[in-house]
Amino acid sequence: MLIQLNSFVSLLAGMSLLLATGMLPSTSTAMVAPVDSITGVSQHPLPSTSVPTPETTPIEAAMDNADSLTAAGRKVKLTYYWIMFQKQSDVGDVVLGTCDGRPLAHVTKSFADRTKMEGSARLLNGKYINLGSCSCKNYMCFQETDSPLGSNDNPLVPYSSIAVNDVKYGQTVFVPQFKGVVLPNGKVHNGCVRADDESWSFGGGQIDWYVVDEANYETLDNKLKLNKVDIVVQSCTLGKY
Repeated sequence: MLIQLNSFVSLLAGMSLLLATGMLPSTSTAMVAPVDSITGVSQHPLPSTSVPTPETTPIEAAMDNADSLTAAGRKVKLTYYWIMFQKQSDVGDVVLGTCDGRPLAHVTKSFADRTKMEGSARLLNGKYINLGSCSCKNYMCFQETDSPLGSNDNPLVPYSSIAVNDVKYGQTVFVPQFKGVVLPNGKVHNGCVRADDESWSFGGGQIDWYVVDEANYETLDNKLKLNKVDIVVQSCTLGKY
């Protein structure tokens, strides 16, 4: 009996030595894939137990940047523009004239500066003037026209024309925030506008909405209270306002 006990103790000691030297496989319950004895590469790779991370969609990725794409399209700055309407109080000593020096109207400096900024004006005599093709030195840079004009000498359309520098001329654009807006004349906008003009006063990432006169601007700005809108460059039908 004593001999058998000594033999058992010796066996336990031997096994402990083998475990310590790594010559005896561990009895851990962790899964281990069979390994090729020559290449050392797993013959049957085990499936990963990690939880896959969902891929970010293009819209979600863009929404991380408030100035990039949104679910509705590209977000841009919104401004308004209109034409100047000369009143008797706007008569002054500053001459507005043509590129070749022909005088068109005598106005105040304030009216001249604002007409240069907006690009168009209706004079007391009922005629329209629009920025011409020359540099605007001493306000001698206008031409007489039948209506306010866009960048291609095209008539501007109230509430439908926009000035924009990074959308091609003539392209229609859908603005979700404009859809359903009741305009100052009581008509309801359908959200469709068109690139009819360009602006020298800003670069890209902005639209300038043509709203005829300053009173309409004040009404719409107070109603919408927006400084940015979404635009979707797509085919759409302009409303009749």
